[in-house]
Amino acid sequence: MSKIINDKSLEKIKVFRKNLLKIAMWVFVGGVITGALLIIFGGSDTGEVMTKIMATLFLVAIVLAVASNLVRRIEEDNTTIQVFAIIGLCSVLIAAIFWIFCIWEAYPVYRNSIALDYHPLYIVLLIATYLAMFGFLASNIFAIKEYDGNGAIKPLKITAIVSLSYVELYAIYASIISNKIGDDEIATRLTLLSGFAGTIWVISSIIALVISRGAKKRIMKGNVLAERELLEKVHKQLDNLQAAGTANTAEKSDMSESNTLTPNVSDISEEEKMRAEIEKRVRAEMMEKEIREKVEAEMKAKKNAEK
Repeated sequence: MSKIINDKSLEKIKVFRKNLLKIAMWVFVGGVITGALLIIFGGSDTGEVMTKIMATLFLVAIVLAVASNLVRRIEEDNTTIQVFAIIGLCSVLIAAIFWIFCIWEAYPVYRNSIALDYHPLYIVLLIATYLAMFGFLASNIFAIKEYDGNGAIKPLKITAIVSLSYVELYAIYASIISNKIGDDEIATRLTLLSGFAGTIWVISSIIALVISRGAKKRIMKGNVLAERELLEKVHKQLDNLQAAGTANTAEKSDMSESNTLTPNVSDISEEEKMRAEIEKRVRAEMMEKEIREKVEAEMKAKKNAEK
């Protein structure tokens, strides 16, 4: 399928992605070391600060790991996957900023402590988080390989993403109206429908992944058998060519021995025959090389398609 990002930009993105997981790992390790040092050398009043620092470092590590996965999905040759991944990547960066502000108490969670009404910035945080979750999950669900052709995997993926979309929309709706969700029948039905959609989303995703992996194993097994059969045919053809060349050489040897007693009419015709035999052998060697290159190219293409 088409891509919304050109190959030159994708190469730069690949280089960037390779470093994200390394950075995430070192940030996590740094968080662990920082926490240990604060516990050992910090005073009794450093508990709150230590908690905020640890939470910030672990949050950054998680964001980098999620961003690495989303960047990998942007590299897919599929516009839908790229769109979902871009939504997730932009949202996770925005959510990370608002989460850090929230951890360091730049704004309160509730605007009204009595009515438990969410603060507007906290609502933005929740919406960005839900969109990040949607982009991350949807891109990974849609990236499940359809090794069964036009079988059951594609309908399962569509079902999972539709169900996930409702769950995320309901979560955003609930975060906006916060405590205003009443106990009326409609609100109850929407809540139950969200739980049902969440269950369908999980089950559909798992089934699609299981079917995809099973189909992949069958394809790999079939590819191995096909490659063996092809190699056997190649070796058989080469053996036949070699046997034919040996027979022609023996026949010409016999003819040359008889010609020593009775010279041939023209040595030029014999030279032409030898040249033709040499050309035949060269063509056979070129054929062997072409067949081997074709087999290697097919094997490489199949391996790349299965990644």
